[in-house]
Amino acid sequence: MIKLFFGILFFAISLFNASYADELFYGVSEEIGDMTSSTSSKRDEELFLTPLSISIVTEKQIRQSGITTIAEALKLVPGVIVREQTNGQFDVHIRGFENIISGAALTNLNNRKTLIMIDNRVVFDYFSGGIFWDTLPISLEDVDRIEVVRGAVSSLYGANAVTGVIHIFTKRGQGGGSIKTSLMAGTKNSQIVQFSAEKMFADVAIRFSGGSEIRDRYEKKYFSLLDRQYKDPDDIDLLSIVNLHSHSERAVDKHSFRLTVNNDPLDYLNYDLSLFHQESDVQKVHMNSRDIPLTDNISNTDGFNLKINYGNWSTRVSHHFGKQEAVGFPDFTYDTQISQASTSYQLKFPKWLIQPGIDSNRTTYDGGFIGGKRTTHETNYMLRVEYKPKREWRFISALSYSDFNAPEENYLNYQFLTTYQLSFDTSLRASIQAASSSSFMVNQYIDIEFTFPNDPSQRVDVKGDKNGRLSRMKTYEVGMRKQLDFNNFIDIEVFHSEINNFTNFIIQPPVMIDGQSVTKRELSNLPLKGVQDGLTLNWIYESGAWDFNTFITWQNTEVFDQAENLIQGAETFDEYNNSTPKYYAGLNMNWQLDEAFNFNVLSNYLHTHGFELQEPQGSKETPSALYTNLTLSYQHSARMGGFISIKNLSDQRESQHFYTDRLEPIYWLGFNVKFGD
Repeated sequence: MIKLFFGILFFAISLFNASYADELFYGVSEEIGDMTSSTSSKRDEELFLTPLSISIVTEKQIRQSGITTIAEALKLVPGVIVREQTNGQFDVHIRGFENIISGAALTNLNNRKTLIMIDNRVVFDYFSGGIFWDTLPISLEDVDRIEVVRGAVSSLYGANAVTGVIHIFTKRGQGGGSIKTSLMAGTKNSQIVQFSAEKMFADVAIRFSGGSEIRDRYEKKYFSLLDRQYKDPDDIDLLSIVNLHSHSERAVDKHSFRLTVNNDPLDYLNYDLSLFHQESDVQKVHMNSRDIPLTDNISNTDGFNLKINYGNWSTRVSHHFGKQEAVGFPDFTYDTQISQASTSYQLKFPKWLIQPGIDSNRTTYDGGFIGGKRTTHETNYMLRVEYKPKREWRFISALSYSDFNAPEENYLNYQFLTTYQLSFDTSLRASIQAASSSSFMVNQYIDIEFTFPNDPSQRVDVKGDKNGRLSRMKTYEVGMRKQLDFNNFIDIEVFHSEINNFTNFIIQPPVMIDGQSVTKRELSNLPLKGVQDGLTLNWIYESGAWDFNTFITWQNTEVFDQAENLIQGAETFDEYNNSTPKYYAGLNMNWQLDEAFNFNVLSNYLHTHGFELQEPQGSKETPSALYTNLTLSYQHSARMGGFISIKNLSDQRESQHFYTDRLEPIYWLGFNVKFGD
């Protein structure tokens, strides 16, 4: 196996003798020209010349637009769909590919195909796959920038980077010493307190930060899946949940602390250590309930992340552990431990670069739903190679050979990319990519007999499959970045993606066992295949007092061999899938009134779309809607500022997700002050 892998690597090296050269571009706007990315290629380079479709959200953009959460900041990014479930809780997808399996469980609406990272540490959740935004151990004040890569990039970052990567880079200490406090208050009892203290001691930078966030839901009622209407909690007859949240009106109650210690990253030997703690109690779409869409989830985690660079060597180790609890589902309280380690080395020559690396991820869960302690282990052998035959032409290949213990299979992920600088103001790019997901605890190991607490005559037996297949996607993409003139910049990307290797829990006919009606659900491989074609257009305009960032995505998704239902022996058919909006778009506009005042408009449009889930969850059609935020910010000096904001202005009061809270306008007031340098 290893011999085969290195044989492939040798072939890649011989085919793509890589190049490494300083690349300058002097014709783009100041904003684009000054931006660098380290996510798309794992090394800093100008955004204009990056080989993948990538966007960067800066701290300044977050501040000007009145953003209050990290997930909400992704509304600023082209090709990203952001839906709010309740006040401060979001679901985020890159390019969609949602609800591909018609008639699946509610949890299948959550994003399982996008990898989330903080300072190169994976924070993906391996329960059933997805993103637990509420468990991120950082606050918005910690964010330096967010890089979003659209495309199948598992060859660079390991499994689950199927539709892309959201990489959050955080701040480090600097200066002679300072303390900063940020206070935000809004309607719906929304309160956010953030603070940071930082100081340089000789060549060592230390930063300590923390945050506290409390929010109430948009409404006090829940949607009853059985009665198909919003009802008071006391009026809902519970079937699968033992009890509801004791404070049903509370949406978010979250607290986090973080300490970073690092020296100068340009030193030949440099290090970066972060320690973190997080605890949260939130309501979100998490469990496959037959009663209501929202579930109360309690989380408590601690951990560390250490990165050491020695010349061209880069090594990182991290470990985090904690406990997760789904209130009302006693079998789904579990302990988690996730250990990660990676190392890579850059071989630099006058005209080429080779970067081999190894990445390991060991995940252990201990809970009743999987019959005790279970462990998944993933090892990725990686290689990145670059070749530049001419100054304006660049070829890149990236390979990742992934070895899993569950399933006991190996997957080869790859990227073959090329960029061509047609002129000083135009760059072209093209890529072929393949990426796979990882194993999840629910899919691979769940083994539970669930008796409905309020109807003991009904039982559901759910069993996973350790060797169940892992989803896999191939993407073909071409793009162009063009500086039209001094003020206008466009970025166009056209993509075609194919995803297969789906699994889901197939329902067996019910049988009577000891007076109970028992329905078995077993993980099975599905024959269906999803195909998506799409186009994203991003236009940026900058002038003295004005700047616009507008973007729109068109996509079309078709599913082949879709099952009529998830019952054993169901017939299959082909269909067009409308769970991802055919069009989704955004506008971020800034008007700098003077040196102190800035007015911002952030609008997002979602075209009509719908979801088809299993009974009794049913279906939901969401009409087209335009959601707008208005923010007026004031920066008195480098030490003091504030903002007022109105969010969720729209033409209707509608749930953005599957019968979660119906959104309504919310008003915010923020203030920040800095003491010291």
